[in-house]
Amino acid sequence: MMPGSGTGGVLIASMLIAATAAALYAPAAHFELTGDDYQLMQLAKMASHSPTTVLSAEGQFRPLVIATLITDRALWHQRSGGYHLTNLVLHVVCGIGLLTVALRLGLGVLPAAVLSLLWTLSPFGVESAVWVSARSDTMLAICWFLIILLWPGPDRRFSARRALAVITVAGAAVLTKESWVAMPILFVGLGIHGNDSQVRRWTLAATWSAIAALGYLAVRITTGSGLPGQIAISGHTLAKPFHTLAAFLFLEELRPIGYTLTWRGTIAVAVTAALCVSAYHARDRAGLVGAALFLAGILPTLPVSNLPHRYVVIAHAGFLLLFTSWAARTIVAIAARYRKASQIMIGVAVALVALADCAMVRADLVDWRRVSNAYTVLLQQTRSIAQDLPSEGMVGVIRMENHNPLAEIASQPRGGWKLFFARQDDPSGLVDSAALLEWVIDREEIIVRTWTTSQIGSIPGYAVAHTEGGFVWLCKPCSDLGQVMSEVNRSGYRSRIVRIARIDDDARWVP
Repeated sequence: MMPGSGTGGVLIASMLIAATAAALYAPAAHFELTGDDYQLMQLAKMASHSPTTVLSAEGQFRPLVIATLITDRALWHQRSGGYHLTNLVLHVVCGIGLLTVALRLGLGVLPAAVLSLLWTLSPFGVESAVWVSARSDTMLAICWFLIILLWPGPDRRFSARRALAVITVAGAAVLTKESWVAMPILFVGLGIHGNDSQVRRWTLAATWSAIAALGYLAVRITTGSGLPGQIAISGHTLAKPFHTLAAFLFLEELRPIGYTLTWRGTIAVAVTAALCVSAYHARDRAGLVGAALFLAGILPTLPVSNLPHRYVVIAHAGFLLLFTSWAARTIVAIAARYRKASQIMIGVAVALVALADCAMVRADLVDWRRVSNAYTVLLQQTRSIAQDLPSEGMVGVIRMENHNPLAEIASQPRGGWKLFFARQDDPSGLVDSAALLEWVIDREEIIVRTWTTSQIGSIPGYAVAHTEGGFVWLCKPCSDLGQVMSEVNRSGYRSRIVRIARIDDDARWVP
């Protein structure tokens, strides 16, 4: 059933989005946490005891994301399915948010429902829907959608209450992900081509948000906290928007690395530019805001050397909004005798795209199941030695295997191309050793931190090696852990030294 018009149509569309997303992503409920999830859980644990911890997190400043993880910890503890449920709820909320944004900007219920459903089912959203660490992209999209919904239309004044609401949501975006710095572009899209009052609004909002963004960047750089990602300006900087748009138009498959400037990308940029010009001349708010969302979504990723799918979540929503608004205007402009046929053709095309997207998402979920299985094995192996770990003290974790399941999955994906960051010094390259042990120990009063000094001297400790068959104790305890680790390093093995301590220990922040 396709949604009709009015409140009933909106309700049906919302239910359709929620139901299809739940059915499509049901397998994720059985996945383990993966990758950075475990380190984020360490941060969430510390933040639940000392909220100022989030201020000292290197590379990232995402307190709102950490707050959701603290809530997840309280609700689900170590039941990973609960964390994935939160991600799915955020994904559905974002899809319904896009629906309401499209309606707010003047699209009818049917085109709004179509574009929202296509976004919800798109393989571009799998990573942010499945990977707990990537929920920040979805949350930032929700914040920006809320700003659009709160922004007054041409015939509404900007009341103090509405202004306060916009400022509050903008503040939430600041606490969600570093990409918020592109928010001035969103304000430009909301006010461009408006009357004098609207121009004053967006000029003021864009100016103040730009000042805030510059101040934010200055603080991050001067304090040495830096910005996340592999920052590098090179050929990929120019190629990225070309490749992204080509992927949106199904001219290329989105690749996280190795993308180049191609003629397909040039065609995609030309088509998108034509859509933007058309929206400007038609004074189409939906198209203009869609273009702004695309630019605001893609701009912060340009200096980063890679392009994982989660980076294009917001940009894809903006592109769909831009394209759908053009299609809706085109259908209206077509002569009445051809309109029905054009609607049928578009309906068939949408159905084919949706089916293809669902098939790709299912294939991607197979890959994520393979990733989850690798973590399940490692967690089982780690739990087998948990009872022998000290309650406090130093532990050397040595990697004596060359097994790299993430590389195997990335080299032979069942779905689209994927980018995984293997931790070469840690067991199977899967997860930071300190975060792994802290998760498995599972005691609220115990934390585990990496000891960053390679020379630890002659101190007692424990040493455990990870082999193809699991963990093997080298010594428990070792009278001289420093000597053991020196021998390990001379043998060419990769290793970590971690310190297990009480959370209230003044020396918990190791050198």
